[in-house]
Amino acid sequence: MHMVVGFILASLLRKKKGMGAGLPSIRGKLETKHALPGRLRFSSPLLIGLQDRTQLKIGAEINRIDGIQQVDMNEHTGSLLIRYDPSVIEPFIVHGIVVKVLGLEKDLEKSPDGLLTREMGLIGRSLNQHIYESSGGVMDLKSALMTSVFMLALYRIVIQGDRALPGGINLIWWTYILAKQGS
Repeated sequence: MHMVVGFILASLLRKKKGMGAGLPSIRGKLETKHALPGRLRFSSPLLIGLQDRTQLKIGAEINRIDGIQQVDMNEHTGSLLIRYDPSVIEPFIVHGIVVKVLGLEKDLEKSPDGLLTREMGLIGRSLNQHIYESSGGVMDLKSALMTSVFMLALYRIVIQGDRALPGGINLIWWTYILAKQGS
């Protein structure tokens, strides 16, 4: 049974190798739809509804590079098709040019947050706000957690005399670290 679950998870989590594999994408801003030798197609919502003047400017910027043969844009779908000479220019360079022309360098450098990370942060901030308001501004989430861990540590050390892991000493240390980070 475990092997079946493993095979199912492996097939679900396997990295898809699309036609644009290998070229970086900025999810929601610039995605490589397909990459063939001499031809790259990008999709970007930034290109939807552009005026003709802006399209010409973007096309002229990209066409200035040696090896670029043709640039086609569709303002209705946000598609950008670039034909280039693969013996003169590499697809990574073409991709870099598009990123530069669209002004997406900062988006490419920053690390994206996953949905789960964003939602957990939202839950944490919401819980922090609730504790702060419920206590009348006396405690926040961090101080409530610190107090709880410290009380559990004292209970384990003094009343139970428990030496199990995590022991009372560890809990006191964790409380100290939490308090130290706050100052």
